[in-house]
Amino acid sequence: MKHAADLSRVETLQRTTPFEQRQVAAALEEAQLLVPKPKMVVFASFQFDPAAAKDIDETNWPGITLLKVQMNTDLLTDAVRKKRASNR
Repeated sequence: MKHAADLSRVETLQRTTPFEQRQVAAALEEAQLLVPKPKMVVFASFQFDPAAAKDIDETNWPGITLLKVQMNTDLLTDAVRKKRASNR
């Protein structure tokens, strides 16, 4: 069993708009309030605004790993297909 301090928090947005700089700032502020402190913060999105991507890449938070994960757009297409199929 992992200790709570070893667990990561993952934030994802189910939107087609890019992950924005203000969302990065809000997620980092929230992560700083977590007790115990996370070892990793994962940003997952279908697209990243260039300024948001730069903020994630350039943030130096000692002891914390920040990961930027671009989700496969096929996942978005599959979700749309499933929704259409269920509406028939």
